[in-house]
Amino acid sequence: MSAKEIKTILDNAPELRALTKRSRQLLYLQRLIRESLPNGIASRADVANLESRKLTIATDNGAAAAKIRQLVPRLLNKLRPFEPELNAIKVVVQVRVDHKSLHKKQIFLDHKARNALLTLSARLETSPLQSAIRRLADRATPSNYKQETLDKVNSYKHQYDNDSDGEDLAENT
Repeated sequence: MSAKEIKTILDNAPELRALTKRSRQLLYLQRLIRESLPNGIASRADVANLESRKLTIATDNGAAAAKIRQLVPRLLNKLRPFEPELNAIKVVVQVRVDHKSLHKKQIFLDHKARNALLTLSARLETSPLQSAIRRLADRATPSNYKQETLDKVNSYKHQYDNDSDGEDLAENT
């Protein structure tokens, strides 16, 4: 679907018309604000909301927020011809999180813990819980002993079925 087709849908769908109008209004204000701010700060300012005649601008650090607050009178003068009812600008700090830089936390189980999970899995009937425990055992294990075979899991089940006093099978492996 092309951008032109999407625009046509957004413009013509009655249930989306108000949302489309509102988003265009906020994008237009965003452009005006970025044109009005110094270059180093403009890229750090985002229109967050326009409600009750108050515009909220979000920035990613306190220094940029302080500078924008100093420029509020200038911004109001620039925006009033386009938004006559606008009478206040609120500046908030909203730290941006770069999701690409976040490292996925990796937990590793030692061999004994993994065997305990596999033993528990073998004791359970086939069920979503059993599958989840097996996935947990595989996911949280370093690759050097990750792929425990199903035969070994089945041998745990066989040992458990033949074990009359219920001792911990993970200790025996």
